[in-house]
Amino acid sequence: MTRHYRPRRARSSPLWQCLHDSLETFTTGYYPERFKYLGPLDPSRETALRDSLRCGDLASGFLRVQCPDCDHHYLLPFTCKRRGCCPSCHQRRSLDTAAYIRDEVCLPVPHRHWVFTIPRILRNVFRKEPQRLTELCHLVAHTLQDWLREQSAIPDGRAGIVLAIHTFGDYLAYHPHIHCLATAGVFDNAHQFHLIRSTGCEQLAQIFRHRVIQRLLELKWISQRQADKLLGWHHHGFNIDQGEAAIGADDGKALERLAQYFLRAPISLQEMSWNAQTKTVLYRSARSWRTKRNFELFSGSDFVAALYEHVPPKGFQTLRYYGTYSNKARGQRKRTATNPFIIQNSSFKLSPPARRKRLWRERIFAIWGCDPLKCPCCGSEMRPHKPVQDSDQIRRQLERLGLWEPVILTKAYTPRAPPSTVRWILDAHDGTVIDLEPENAAAWMPTAPHYKRERAEPTGATAKAKPQAGEIQPLEDGLLIEIEDPDPWAQDNEPIFWTD
Repeated sequence: MTRHYRPRRARSSPLWQCLHDSLETFTTGYYPERFKYLGPLDPSRETALRDSLRCGDLASGFLRVQCPDCDHHYLLPFTCKRRGCCPSCHQRRSLDTAAYIRDEVCLPVPHRHWVFTIPRILRNVFRKEPQRLTELCHLVAHTLQDWLREQSAIPDGRAGIVLAIHTFGDYLAYHPHIHCLATAGVFDNAHQFHLIRSTGCEQLAQIFRHRVIQRLLELKWISQRQADKLLGWHHHGFNIDQGEAAIGADDGKALERLAQYFLRAPISLQEMSWNAQTKTVLYRSARSWRTKRNFELFSGSDFVAALYEHVPPKGFQTLRYYGTYSNKARGQRKRTATNPFIIQNSSFKLSPPARRKRLWRERIFAIWGCDPLKCPCCGSEMRPHKPVQDSDQIRRQLERLGLWEPVILTKAYTPRAPPSTVRWILDAHDGTVIDLEPENAAAWMPTAPHYKRERAEPTGATAKAKPQAGEIQPLEDGLLIEIEDPDPWAQDNEPIFWTD
């Protein structure tokens, strides 16, 4: 049976329905409910979620593809090209990047798959600030390369390493860990590859453990007390998995499959179900040892919040290259392509052509096994026409074809950012917080200490005028001091420091 390409219907997706019904609830209730553990709302992440609603939606614009012989046509909607929140666009990016890693990054040597995880107690160190995961990537790459040098007895050897940052676990729980595709050995200065035998990872895990704790302590992301506690644990939680077997030097398909695996999207639409009556999401995954079941039930806004955590911020790189596979090293090899690498007594030369992105037609054919520009009626090659982007023209054409849907996407309300300056009223004797201005400052800063001291209001002739801002007025039990804090978003969540 011949297969024919059919564009997807975005609004039938459970993710689209969940975002459409629950995204506004998530944004309007973000600061009162979720700021405490997610930090300030990232505009780039919120924009990515809103753009994914327009991905594949005909009401947001389309391209007409028509056959010149039989006039058969279909409408091809535009995509959002967003990472993390759109499984379709994320999968397209993963396929292209996996082919690029196989063809232009990896050298024809054996490779291994490593997974580096950290204990649960350290996950909140990276949760509010995803950029901190860059330090974790550097530690993983340097630790692995030093360990490979020690195993091969080559102090100046260089390994080829590709790292992928994952922040998601089962049921979209926040679980930062690093997937690593590395050569099963090192290259020496003569470009000769030295293979090492597979050994246990306990020594590598201990090195990784001590380096992470030391670096976090240097950056003051953890306290000395926490570091001593982590060093004293027998089951430390710094786990490393190196897979079952190495990937052969000539097994390009296995290398590409592995690259696609650690570049996958955080969610799977096949495991997600949306209930429009109860506004809940049923998400299925592996059986959990905690809940003893293989599914989790989310409210719509909770599922959007869980997905929001795994959307990369704008400009944040989730894929990184180190050692022989770094961008600098690959660029130098392309400029001097005459230098051969000696691998197992055989030499080869690297191909100098630049990276080429596959066309949309090639991607569809690789995934679905059918040509999207081949007419299903007469077999001729179909041609794309001018894109339709005007809102009035979009509606007229869709209504004429019976494809117009009444749901219209509009720009929604975005919650107001917290005030940049908060005024704290302190007691001059012990520094106790008496009140905050404005009155809703506590709602914007749920982690800040707020203690309301009850005071008897003077009445009648004993009543005094309200003190002006910055003025010190004597009270019966001390002084009243008003200060302005220009940085209410202190990293330690302690905006008040009182000393004698």
